[in-house]
Amino acid sequence: MSQDIQYIHPSSSKWEEIIALSENSYFFHTPAWAKVMEETYGYQVATRLYRADDSEILIPMMKIKRYGFYYYRSMPLGYGGIFSASAPSAETLQKILRSIVGGRSPLLMILLPPFSDISTKGDSSIRVDLGETHVLSLEQGFEYIWKERFVGETRTAVRKAQKSDVKILNENSLGNFRQFYKLYTETTKRWGYKKPPVPLKFYENLCKFASPHVQVRLAIKDGNTIGGQVCLYYGKTVFYLMSASLQEYKAYNPVNLLVKDSIEQACKEGYKYYNFGASGDRGKGGQGVRKFKESFGPEEAETKCYMVWSRLGGYARRIFRK
Repeated sequence: MSQDIQYIHPSSSKWEEIIALSENSYFFHTPAWAKVMEETYGYQVATRLYRADDSEILIPMMKIKRYGFYYYRSMPLGYGGIFSASAPSAETLQKILRSIVGGRSPLLMILLPPFSDISTKGDSSIRVDLGETHVLSLEQGFEYIWKERFVGETRTAVRKAQKSDVKILNENSLGNFRQFYKLYTETTKRWGYKKPPVPLKFYENLCKFASPHVQVRLAIKDGNTIGGQVCLYYGKTVFYLMSASLQEYKAYNPVNLLVKDSIEQACKEGYKYYNFGASGDRGKGGQGVRKFKESFGPEEAETKCYMVWSRLGGYARRIFRK
């Protein structure tokens, strides 16, 4: 690495300070999310802070061991990013990214949130994969969103849930996170999974480490928990992490009501965006999930995933792709 680039290990307070100043930060970028990843999956916190070009450059990331190699990811199960008060030059940024990979660390993956980008100037060691999410602007307020953005069928579904006396329980207890996981297990079975992609321990750790930036909502009908939703709150954005429901109560539209409630609350609390997240594999419930999310009126937004390969890693990738 060039002599004018200095690497230091950031304290949690310094890490949080830099993230909080960003216009496009998510809870995924915080030390608390890293703690959830560490405690759930055993990933090692590997966030780095650099001083270069008269500025500080923070890259939140985790180190993941696979088959004797170490992969860096910013950030698992969510968005990563590169944070600096003043934009570093493309040359400096490329030097930093290439310095992270090498030896037994063949790959750094950075999935950026929407409206974010990195200048790579055609660097052949950095590959960019495109994805998408759905983002709803909250700036015009809930009444506008309800009347102009929600499709008619969604408004009807919400009204039916209300008329059916479906109630919402908004309380971050460990029991409620565990109750949500039961719903999540049933939902993923319908999508064709043999076991849930995300373990119970993840939701337990959200309850333990993510407060006050997480909220679990449960939909209750006649004393039965029939639906649930988990959202993350940070900066200007509410992120729709997951929802689930029981098939036998589908006619009561519990998730429609839960999403409406979370959007309305986000508007009241002054958030600017509501990010519905990616819809996943179209073959395992993804297509239906996409249609459901689009019924609340968000617009599709592009995301970019930067894959930074070491020389050896890039060579192996080309070999295996042949």
